Amino acid sequence: MPKDENSQEVARMFLFGCFTGLSLGNLETLTYKQIEDDTVKFFRTKTKTWHHVPLNETALSLIGDTFDCDPNGRIFNTPSRRYSQTLLEKWGKQAGIKKHVHMHLSRHTFATLNLSSGADLYTVSKLIGHKKLATTQIYAKVIDSAKRKAVDALPQLKL
Repeated sequence: MPKDENSQEVARMFLFGCFTGLSLGNLETLTYKQIEDDTVKFFRTKTKTWHHVPLNETALSLIGDTFDCDPNGRIFNTPSRRYSQTLLEKWGKQAGIKKHVHMHLSRHTFATLNLSSGADLYTVSKLIGHKKLATTQIYAKVIDSAKRKAVDALPQLKL
């Protein structure tokens, strides 16, 4: 993790997005009262629906202990979108990533991690909060290892 507080907040928010699939708008406005029973509850204004996403240990560790916090307090106190974007681009270049690195990439990462770990497209779609499965397919890049696994799972014929 970075050393200065602002950079740490940006890193925490990006990583939390990688483990929850929350949009930038939901990440920016996320409060402690939205965390309940190891689940994050949020309203997607785009689809006008409430969603519940279970939190794994990594996601929980990124938000820390919520008991002593102001329930209405924001979990992530990032300076600005521009500052966050500048940091993410810098970190991407330092890591040798050729792709444009931005906060929304955490959502793509969440979908890809889930799909490559064996989650089905429908479940990932519901976790992200999409109404249509086709929307989730945009996020879902077919991974070569998944293609190999699918082909290897076909029945073998003895000829």
